[in-house]
Amino acid sequence: MAILFSSVALGSAVCSLFGTSFILVSYLRFSSPSGSWTQFFHTNPDDGITALIAFLAFCHYSICLHTITGFAPTLYWLIEGIPLPQLNSYCNFRSGWFQISTGASVLWTACISVYLYLVIFHRTRVLLNTAKIWIVLNFICWGLPILLFLISYSLKGIKQTPLGICTPQEPYLLALWFAPNCTLFILTLLIYIFIHIRLSGNAPNDIQANPREIPFKFRITLFFIVYLVCWVVDISTYIYSHWYHCVPFGMITISVFLFLMRGFMDAAVYTLTTSKLRSHYKGISFYKLVIWVLLAPFIVIPNIVYFLYRKFKQIQCFDERGSGESSDEDSDSSNSYGSIHGSSLLYNPRS
Repeated sequence: MAILFSSVALGSAVCSLFGTSFILVSYLRFSSPSGSWTQFFHTNPDDGITALIAFLAFCHYSICLHTITGFAPTLYWLIEGIPLPQLNSYCNFRSGWFQISTGASVLWTACISVYLYLVIFHRTRVLLNTAKIWIVLNFICWGLPILLFLISYSLKGIKQTPLGICTPQEPYLLALWFAPNCTLFILTLLIYIFIHIRLSGNAPNDIQANPREIPFKFRITLFFIVYLVCWVVDISTYIYSHWYHCVPFGMITISVFLFLMRGFMDAAVYTLTTSKLRSHYKGISFYKLVIWVLLAPFIVIPNIVYFLYRKFKQIQCFDERGSGESSDEDSDSSNSYGSIHGSSLLYNPRS
């Protein structure tokens, strides 16, 4: 049973790793770096949702790496009959890695739902056009999970299960893990339901009359279904285990499978419903595309480094060009001011 459970977790994590890596590499390679600090993550207000999805994909990428690096040696130890090592420092590190990545994924999903609501019903597309809002979002989405982990770590609330999984133990699991994530899940779910209802019957007239919004409605529905299926089973499994103090093997296996497959399903939905992304790969042969997908997990980090390098270079060039242009404009404006108003003074009867 333990070998089957580890194999399912490892296989689903590998599938999601390829999907999330493909989304990340595509975003990093094809997005146009902005030339200013105020638009560090995107250049067009319509691309704000793409940047949010890229952050969510990075969270899934981190979760997949955590699962693969954990379950691969665990599976080997189980097959060989080697007792799992009990390493407190290693267990604390892995627990923090998982808590921070998963907590951030829940928060970034909530940010996406709120942003979609504001864009659709309040036309607030410029919301993500400032560096300040991105700093605040990153501070919240990464800072809160880090804070919760540090609290559980300081209280020595980390335990290692027989399968080698390191998680918070009760009551910290409920207070610092399940309760915050479940609350965010319910809020995000309500926002998605509200968006779906408004788009179906009470949406603004321009959205209802525009036939191009039909794929958008379908896309929102698919994301909602993926989010609902993957998280409902996981939350139900925790409630069952908390109530009965045990979990059926099939229930927890399906829960882990769906939880880890969310990255792959999100990537599939985003790829199939986004014509702009598909257009970048138009004309590429199937074999080259397969090779690109297979290489994606190994080139995510180099692409992140190169992406940041392009950003800072363009920001530097923008600042230098901007200062030069501003000084030229000042001199031109002062010259034009002097010539125009100077000539008027020449003909002023009072002078």
